[in-house]
Parts: sequence; C-alpha cells; structure tokens
Amino acid sequence: MFYTFVKYFNTLALFCYYKKIKRVNYEPKSKGQGVLYLANHQNALLDVLIIATRIKEPIYFLTRADVFANGLLRWIFASLNMIPIYRVRDGRKQLALNDAVFDKTAQLLQEGKSVLIFPEASHSLDKRIRTISKGFTRILNVHAQLEHSKPLKACLIGVNYHAPKEIGDQMSLHFSSYIDVPHKVLTAKETQELVQQFSETFKTLSLHLEPDTYEQDLQRIQEAQIDLSDLKSVQNALNQTAALPQKKSSTKLQKAIHFLWFALPMILYKLTFSRLVNEAEFEGTFRYGFGMLLFSLLLISGVYLQQPILLLGTIIYLVLSMILIKKWSLFP
Repeated sequence: MFYTFVKYFNTLALFCYYKKIKRVNYEPKSKGQGVLYLANHQNALLDVLIIATRIKEPIYFLTRADVFANGLLRWIFASLNMIPIYRVRDGRKQLALNDAVFDKTAQLLQEGKSVLIFPEASHSLDKRIRTISKGFTRILNVHAQLEHSKPLKACLIGVNYHAPKEIGDQMSLHFSSYIDVPHKVLTAKETQELVQQFSETFKTLSLHLEPDTYEQDLQRIQEAQIDLSDLKSVQNALNQTAALPQKKSSTKLQKAIHFLWFALPMILYKLTFSRLVNEAEFEGTFRYGFGMLLFSLLLISGVYLQQPILLLGTIIYLVLSMILIKKWSLFP
C-alpha cells in the first residue's frame, strides 16, 4: 500500500518537476516472469524514482547500504522495496552480508518479481558508461542453483539527463529488449563475456562519450544547444564533421523570469537542504525532495487550517510553475 501511494504520488510530482520524461522501447514483462533490470546510474535517488514510476509492475531495488542510516530510514526504504547492498567502502566485514542479499534477490526473481540494480556500483554525472561490476552475475549464479529454478530475463535501461541538477530538466529512459540470461552457474570466461556484452549494450542505450575525446565532444554538443537526453540528435551531431548550427538559446528575459519565479523556493532550499548535499550527484535529488516537502506542507496546511487563500495560492503557483517549465523552458 505504501509503495503504491509513493509510486503514484511521485508520478505526479515528477510530471510537474520535469519538462519531459521520455520512455523509449518499453514493453511490460510477461506475467510471472522474473526480470533483472540493470541501469546506468547518474542521478542518485532520482534514477530509482523515475524508473519505478515508468515500469508497470512493483520493483525491488538493491540500494547502497549507507543510506539506511537509522531505524526510521530502514523502515521507509524497506517499505519501498529497497534492499541494502554493501560495498568495499562500507568495510570488508560488511561484504559478507551480501551473501544473504543475493539469496533474497534470487528468491524474489524465482517468485517472478522484478529487481533493479545499478551495475556501475556508484553514480556519476559524467556522460559515459563506467566499468560494469560483475556482481549481478553472482545473483544469476545463486538463482541458477535454486531448486526448480526458472529461466530469467534481463532488461537494460539507459538513463539519460540533459541537465540533471536543474529544475525543469528533461530526461529519457531507453529500454533494451528482454534478454535471455544463461540458466546455469557461469564460468569465469562466461562471466566476463556477459559483462562485456552488457557494457556494449549500455553504450547504445545511454550517451557515452569516449574518454579520449570526452571534453571536445561534450563541448561540441553543448554548444549546439541540443537536448542531451535525445540520443539520436546527439549521435547525429557527433557524426557531423562540419560546424554545427547553433539553435536559439534561452533569452535573458526567459532566464530572468525563471530566476525570479523560483527565487523564494531556491533561497529556502539553499538555507536548508542544500547544506546536506555532499556529492554533486545528490543535488537533483535534494532539490526534488525539498520541493515535494515544501509544497506538500503548504497544501496540507491550507486544508488542515481551512485557509482557502493559502491552498488556492499554492495550487496556482504550482500550475504556473509547470506551465513555465514545460512551455517556456530554459532547455532545448
């Protein structure tokens, strides 16, 4: 019940917060089929929320263990189908706890559930696919050893943002077809081949700029004023040898109106949630979380205190903000 409420609440909130969220090539899975979803990881918890609201069935998530900081957070995240996964930085002794995590994940897949993991094992705002960890193959191996284990499928998701830290950004999720994964314990060679296969597939689903020419390519597509979440437009731009025609950028008037319109919420954010951000990848998550909290409290206060002016004013502000984001965006 709590998961369903949060999912549909965030569906509405994300619709208001983003200029556009595009879902490409998604098809619902077959009923009762266990699916392991794998996604590249750019934008902290926003990646989780967006994917969860764009996949039809309930989904379980393997999430870095350090966010389960206290009893309240553990209860909240457990209610949202999040399962802690331990990394080397959490301490080598903690890594032993992953055996139980992999057992639980394998059992969920056996029951026909869907599980999402981020095989890069960290997040980054860079426009590239990083090294894929082979940890997901341990889940496949544990599942293959279950009694009466059923064949699994995998689905890769390319996560793409234009300006991930900004309000009114646009993003896209590119889904692969469902992939039959080996229904057996993998050898070291087979593990490496599967990791390499998935790594190459990710590069077709998400914007991947090669390290040797990263800065030049990034500057080139940014100067062209194209939507960086639109893979086709980006690829066309990178394939052109001639100078790219620059699209019309936002006017000073547009920038001034956006700045003034969102000034008060941003000042409040800077004085509160902004101080909690210790990684650039969490900037978008905290801005989104602050916006949800602030306007939820205003709406609830308007109803509870029977203040129609507060309630109506908040609704009007939200509607006009959404129009500004979607119809007079700062982004291409």
